[in-house]
Amino acid sequence: MDLGVLFMLGIICLLNFSCKKFLKESSQSEFTPKTTKAFSELLMGSGYPLLNADALNIAVCFFDDDIQQYSSPIISSIPDVISTRCLPAYSWQPDFFEGLKSSGFDAAGTSIDGYRNYYKHIIGTNIAIQYGEGSNGTQKDKDFLLGQAYALRAYYYFQLVNLYGRPYNDSTTTPEKSLGVPLILSANVSDSMPKRNTVAEVYKQIVSDLNNAFEKLDQEKRSDDIHRIDHVAAHFLASRVALYMGKWDSVISDASYVIQYHPALMDLNDWFPRVLQPNGQYRFLPIVGDDNVESIWVYGNVQETFPFGNETQYNMSQSLIQAFDEKDLRAQIYYTKVPDIILPFVTTPAQAKKWTSINGGSRDAFGCAFRSSEAYLNRAEAYAEKFIMTGETTFEQKALDDLNALRVKRFKPEDYVPLGPMPPDSLLQFCRNERRRELFMEGQRWFDLRRYGMPAITHTYSAIKGQSVTYILNKHDPQYTLQIPQTATDLNQNLSQNEAGPKREPQ
Repeated sequence: MDLGVLFMLGIICLLNFSCKKFLKESSQSEFTPKTTKAFSELLMGSGYPLLNADALNIAVCFFDDDIQQYSSPIISSIPDVISTRCLPAYSWQPDFFEGLKSSGFDAAGTSIDGYRNYYKHIIGTNIAIQYGEGSNGTQKDKDFLLGQAYALRAYYYFQLVNLYGRPYNDSTTTPEKSLGVPLILSANVSDSMPKRNTVAEVYKQIVSDLNNAFEKLDQEKRSDDIHRIDHVAAHFLASRVALYMGKWDSVISDASYVIQYHPALMDLNDWFPRVLQPNGQYRFLPIVGDDNVESIWVYGNVQETFPFGNETQYNMSQSLIQAFDEKDLRAQIYYTKVPDIILPFVTTPAQAKKWTSINGGSRDAFGCAFRSSEAYLNRAEAYAEKFIMTGETTFEQKALDDLNALRVKRFKPEDYVPLGPMPPDSLLQFCRNERRRELFMEGQRWFDLRRYGMPAITHTYSAIKGQSVTYILNKHDPQYTLQIPQTATDLNQNLSQNEAGPKREPQ
């Protein structure tokens, strides 16, 4: 085995131990690889969110209004194990993380401590950034390595600050006053106990990392592996970051870059659930996965956006189902609606199918992706915001052009009706509704609701047939910002905790 690979394995092993005070990681310098290739393998093994890696945000899908719990028609007076184990997250309990752990979410042998797991990946990116430039390899290989590491680190901090920090555009405060997460920018993690940086400081680092990624990735524009971040994926992430920051011109610039190099949109008129290969085997075509022409970067596990095994009790909400036009092909391909004749005998009225074909197929595949459809939606929303700000109809038309470019691929020709002029606020709302329809259960909705102003959400819950209660997340509720897990605050006394709302009682 290559010596660099042995070093890599040593580091990965070290990264899987807890650290004395923060993550309990020791200095990695004595194990540092020598070649750029070895660093690249290290980055893939410890820096990327892989298929069977520990969970990062396994419970987020239970928070938003796209999910609903349904009671089984066959249960009697015994609460269902699945519905009860998911309830701490579904009901927005401040200690939901501890509740999920005690209910068996960790039973599969992977950690659901997303806070810790994000920082494990960040350490992997820090190693590549700190030592990659001095490795033995071509400058092009070094630039590709460093560009990936900077973009990955930006992605992880973006996720962390949107889980554990207030929204960047929170109307009740400013990002300079809100606490985000600690910025760990060195591979030499010691026993220090870092304090939380502000939301503004975290976003500043994210933008800096993305600019560094552009410098390393844009010149050569290498795109040789859909499971690695390339120049298009970096600009894609930048468009999403700018959207959350309200930097509309930057959204337009970065989304336009993505569309220039990756304009493809899947035409659902041509979509078929499986394709016969030359070897006689069928290849299934999920919406989120390698084979979708929209895919820019495919990563992580489907469990990150919709934990399978729970879909018999938790699935698409009625409000989400009702958001689709019946002629919208996404209502036939992105999910399956249960026929009325058998609805009394099943639990959920619809089943999300983005990760498998209609005819079935393995879900053991990468379950998250950056898709070009979002680039069109990001740009459309930015144009709509510019239309509201200026009243200039050129921005209105550009937003409509992007929406129509997507929607023409989502309806049969005889059913498609192009969008026409509408009031500025209506156009913005249509952009948001279209985003919900296109990206549901892909890890976006909870973050979107935060930046939309943190509206009130009501969840209904029925563990026992015939008995139903509701849980309410209030507008601007403290639980829109998650509690940092106690495992982290116990290790780091300088890690101040977020405000916790009271234990939520059923209404």
